Amino acid sequence: MTGYKEPPKSGQFTKGDPRINRKGRPKKSALLYAIFKKQAFAKADNFMLPNLTCLEAIAHDWLNSDDYKKQRAALEILFGNLDNMGDDDEQEETPETEE
Repeated sequence: MTGYKEPPKSGQFTKGDPRINRKGRPKKSALLYAIFKKQAFAKADNFMLPNLTCLEAIAHDWLNSDDYKKQRAALEILFGNLDNMGDDDEQEETPETEE
């Protein structure tokens, strides 16, 4: 029987079909990671800031940017999530037990 949510036998899943991607998409490409890591610590070709790695140049750009999103991203890298900052004033007081 075919119809809604019941495909014909020719269109149903068949076990052991070689066309199925068994391994799936890789979680992380080691080659791509190695390329980015190598480039991150390479010297940046920036005449204004000589002898900086790419990561240092990016950090400098983000911290000294007029774009608040870049500044916020840099501060979140340094201090963690900024949405919960300042909640220390609202600490719960522990009730004292009477002996």
